[in-house]
Amino acid sequence: MATTEHTINDTLAGVLMETRSLWHFKGVVRSENIDVLKGSGKRPDILVTEPNVSPVIVETEILPSISVEADARQRLGELLTPSNRRILSSLAIRLPVRLRDFSGQPLKNEILNASDFEMALYTGESPESYARWPRNGWLRGNVTDLSILIQSASVPPAVVEEAANKLVDGVNEAAALLNDMAIAHPGAINKICEELRQQDGEQTRRMATTILANALVFHESLARGNGDLYYVRTLDELRGKRSGVSKNEMLEDWKRILKVNYWPIFDIARRILKVIPIDTSRPLLDRLVTTAGELVANHMMRSHDLTGAVFQRLIADRKFLAAYYTNPASADLLVGLAIDADKTPGNGSWAKDTDVTSLRIADFACGTGTLLSAAYRRISQLHEASGGDAEMIHPKMMASALVGCDVLPAAAHLTA
Repeated sequence: MATTEHTINDTLAGVLMETRSLWHFKGVVRSENIDVLKGSGKRPDILVTEPNVSPVIVETEILPSISVEADARQRLGELLTPSNRRILSSLAIRLPVRLRDFSGQPLKNEILNASDFEMALYTGESPESYARWPRNGWLRGNVTDLSILIQSASVPPAVVEEAANKLVDGVNEAAALLNDMAIAHPGAINKICEELRQQDGEQTRRMATTILANALVFHESLARGNGDLYYVRTLDELRGKRSGVSKNEMLEDWKRILKVNYWPIFDIARRILKVIPIDTSRPLLDRLVTTAGELVANHMMRSHDLTGAVFQRLIADRKFLAAYYTNPASADLLVGLAIDADKTPGNGSWAKDTDVTSLRIADFACGTGTLLSAAYRRISQLHEASGGDAEMIHPKMMASALVGCDVLPAAAHLTA
């Protein structure tokens, strides 16, 4: 008897769980679950609900796969129950006919060895308004390629664009306050320029407020965390019932965070904030705290992948800092061409921790880190797809494997 698509989906979901450490947790990758979509009555073939990023649905069908694209498009805009999280990304996967001939462990082995999955990604807010990638035809690849595509799909363009727009508005308004400060307190703006190693101007003021906004987004992600981070107050707590956010209280919490680490983010932000007079710091912090609150309200800015994507969109696509940085899509293409999925650049195994941590990846004009981030993301994905845990080797990767330098210290801070 031929193996059913239901069984194939269950096995494929189990294989996918092994390709990413965060997917090992119960319930993150589910297959053939009914009643997970509000009012639809149909179960998605595979649902991936990784914390703090957008959920992704994978629709599969054995060739000739007549309806799989329509099924994938139909998922766009649907809501998960009970969380009400909206589906903005779905994948259509055409599976080879031979999978019907296997079951049990032989089926799992065949899925692991297959390299002829055909894939297309749909992103959008409804079945009527969507983008397909590739525009025509299909991507061919293996289960690792599918896992990486799902991870990319969990940071959909619509979410990044909305967050980037909010960030632009907040940073622009905060930078305008620095314009007023430069007139009333010229020494303060000069000190900020010294800290950033830049001359005064629109670019420098935007960079300063971008660094503060970045710190506030991370602040909210770290607040009331484990260990010493438990004593870091949330942004709402700092705002309290008083009129505005206290600069001194914010600096106190950043001092607590710095005792744990996060120096590239909070040290430069602390040095900028310290020199801003109270008559400017209070409205400036109020505006940026509001912006950070809007960005983390749906919990998605707690993902470093999404935070990085939003700041890269702000900096690269909008020429926001009057400089020409690598486009994130171009960086992904370059990294995909340079880093082979079969073996490390040192001819080692992606599964072996020491083979990965012994790599040296450098960008000697790193800007805000688009290329380094793309390289590190691919290395982490390939390591986890081979059974490793990227979080466990992260300290060594940061300490010795990744090298970035730039003529602008503030840009290097954002990279780190």
